[in-house]
Amino acid sequence: MSKSISIGEKVIEVEGMMIPINEMVPNPKQPRISRILSADLRKSILETKGLVQPLLVERISESQKKSLLKEVKERYQGFEDTCVPEFLNSVEPKYVIIDGERRWANIVRIISEDPSADYLKIVPCDVIKQQLSEKDRYILWVSIHKMRKEWMAMEKENAAMALIKLVGDPASAANILGVTVKQLSKFIEIYNLSLRMTKAVGPRAISYAREIMNLAAKLRTEEVVNAIVDKVNRGLIKDSVDIRQLRIILNSPEAREEFLKPNGTITSALSKIHHTGVAPSISKSAEFRDTLIQFKSIISNYPWREIRKWKGDKELLEEIEGCIQFLQEIKETLAA
Repeated sequence: MSKSISIGEKVIEVEGMMIPINEMVPNPKQPRISRILSADLRKSILETKGLVQPLLVERISESQKKSLLKEVKERYQGFEDTCVPEFLNSVEPKYVIIDGERRWANIVRIISEDPSADYLKIVPCDVIKQQLSEKDRYILWVSIHKMRKEWMAMEKENAAMALIKLVGDPASAANILGVTVKQLSKFIEIYNLSLRMTKAVGPRAISYAREIMNLAAKLRTEEVVNAIVDKVNRGLIKDSVDIRQLRIILNSPEAREEFLKPNGTITSALSKIHHTGVAPSISKSAEFRDTLIQFKSIISNYPWREIRKWKGDKELLEEIEGCIQFLQEIKETLAA
């Protein structure tokens, strides 16, 4: 069945079809989705006895199959679960997934755990009729995820880099991504910084890079950044959240000196502060900024799919409105 679907300002022609799950693979050119396996999503798929929303796929040519499958297998090396890498050994790709990788991966997980879930081996798909260029394919993917507002920062940073390569112009890339040029530049900076730690910590490198970039600019000197990267790569910093302690450490000369030593750690640096019994002074504005960062981080972890379920919650809406008004008053006071 042919139909038109609107994605942002773009309208594409698709054909509705039922396609075997082992005849499609994710697009390896797209950013890898964070936390791709989800117990909640699998529960939803099982409750509805399949997919409510079709996967969006594109046909691939015979000549593309071998190289595409190789790239997809590389994408899932070291994956959090063996079900997808094992499943990829049995696929015969005829389609590439433009939207729906999480649903595809979770169906694969269900099938691997429950052989009786045969009804999930064939899924509804919207097959794009026209042949897309790599650029158009990527912009389409970005448009879909912008509308959902549920992609993780890692995806935005990877998307920013990919768009720069595809369109060449930062202003155009920022417009497609729906951010300012300044925000785009920060995404690129975080992405490039994460590459220096990827070999040691894998996909988590982006979290480390984000924490580093959240340090105040005056504290985030080249020497400090190089030291953090080195300690992450050598396993002296094992959790990205620990980097937040540097907001205290780097304000203390003794603690800073200890941290910058080749084998200095966050723990050994903090001991210098505790040893003196005097905590470094941190301005109230810096404390408030850190509070806002933590608040933003906490609420951004709630999936939009879950938030939509709270629609109409009057008490929650009142609290949100109160927060907005309070923050607006603070903003107006600071800008005055």
